[in-house]
Amino acid sequence: MPTDALQNVDTTRKSTFANRESTIRSYINTDSVPESINNGPAQASVGEIKQRFFRHKAKDQTPLTFTHERVYVLPTSRGWMFLFSLLIMLITSVNYALSLGYALSFFLTGLFSATLLATYRNVAGITVEKCESQRGRVGDTTPFDISVTNQRKLSCYGLEISTDNGVATTASIAPAESKPLTLAIEADKRGWQPLGRLTLRSEYPLGLVVTWGYMHFDNQALVWPACESPVPDLAEGSAAPANEEGSNATSKRANEGEFASLRSYQPGDRPSSIAWKSAARGLGLQTREFDSTKSSHDVRLSWQDSAGAGDTERRISRLASWCEQCERKQINYSLSLPDGITPAGRGSDHFEICMKRLALFGS
Repeated sequence: MPTDALQNVDTTRKSTFANRESTIRSYINTDSVPESINNGPAQASVGEIKQRFFRHKAKDQTPLTFTHERVYVLPTSRGWMFLFSLLIMLITSVNYALSLGYALSFFLTGLFSATLLATYRNVAGITVEKCESQRGRVGDTTPFDISVTNQRKLSCYGLEISTDNGVATTASIAPAESKPLTLAIEADKRGWQPLGRLTLRSEYPLGLVVTWGYMHFDNQALVWPACESPVPDLAEGSAAPANEEGSNATSKRANEGEFASLRSYQPGDRPSSIAWKSAARGLGLQTREFDSTKSSHDVRLSWQDSAGAGDTERRISRLASWCEQCERKQINYSLSLPDGITPAGRGSDHFEICMKRLALFGS
């Protein structure tokens, strides 16, 4: 080979090695790794295997059918003891040449194999048609509705659907039947409560074998804050009217509305609502009724008014109680929080908007 050609080859190799060395040094100095290296086949395969076996991410969609890829089978503690007993029986039969011992050992082994198949078929083929959530409240339970369908020609017995927290519900489903199930999960804090991973399992028929499968839906429920008890009365000045120019009388009028009619006095009516002028005329005790729909003032429920309740959660509980109280009394109300104001109104839609803001405040 000519000398010039050898020099060209040597120069090309040196430049290639220099480029690789500079690239590696740039990765080390800048702590930057290409995406192709960072997300290589090894990492991708580990994540896929973990997701396939444990369903740790909420990637499942309804309807979901439990095929053989999702169903796992293992002996229970009773099953392991049963197998251990079979082993002892077989060893004893071999040592003492017991024909009946052989027969019994093989018969029970066949029974265990049939139980394994029956337990597997009890879960395989089950379809989860839908998974929906309802609203909850702190201190109560949040219901999640699940619809399970048996599309096979055999009945399924002793099916159990449970969460990772231990909340479970059981059912038996006839062939071609769809059965609604409800998981009532304890709501311990306000905000969005995820359903989490669910497990479908069964030990039918003999409890020697357990078969199970995982499902993880992206489903969450909104948990409203708990209401304070006892609730401070709005008429006592706990909430101010939206028009702050009024006095205490204006505040009472904002909470009650405009005068509508008189009715007979009933025990428990507030003294301020009694028509004392009518009583002075000898007409007896009568109570004034007010129409809040005709009121020209709206009650403002503000974050500052709840300062006396205590910490953040108690202040939110007091505001939630006032919202319910305004709804019961048919009073227009607005909600003022540090992150914004909800205009005055009332009704189920307005109440849900206010409760959602209180539930998600600070999250």
